[in-house]
Formats: sequence, C-alpha cells, structure tokens
Amino acid sequence: MRTLVPASEVDLARLRGEFRAMPGLRLTAEQAARLLDVRVEESKALLSSLEDEGFLMGASDGGYRRAYPLLA
Repeated sequence: MRTLVPASEVDLARLRGEFRAMPGLRLTAEQAARLLDVRVEESKALLSSLEDEGFLMGASDGGYRRAYPLLA
C-alpha cells in the first residue's frame, strides 16, 4: 500500500501562483493533479487546504476558483 505524501508547500505555492496569474482559472482535482504531476488524492488535499484558508472556493460540480479577486 502506498502512503500519501503530506501537502507540499511547494505545490501549494505553485497552485496559488497559477490562480493569481490567471484570475478566471477554474480547476478540478483531476486537472490540478495533472498540472502538479501528483496523485488525485494529493491534489484534492491541496485544493482543500487552499479552500480552508479562504484562497479558493469549491463549486458543487467539483471545480475550484479564486475565492475573491485580488490585485496582489
């Protein structure tokens, strides 16, 4: 059985950067997994972490987008 690696600060920073660079970006866990080259379970944990901190909003269809537009 494989053990999941804890959420990586590098991956979290990369996701934040992608969402900041593209204000209209919307990703599913599967798309984020491909972008980061991680397992879907790990991308779900990363996206959930960003949602918990208020950076992202999850939609009922499984997509995630920025919680609010920021200039910075």
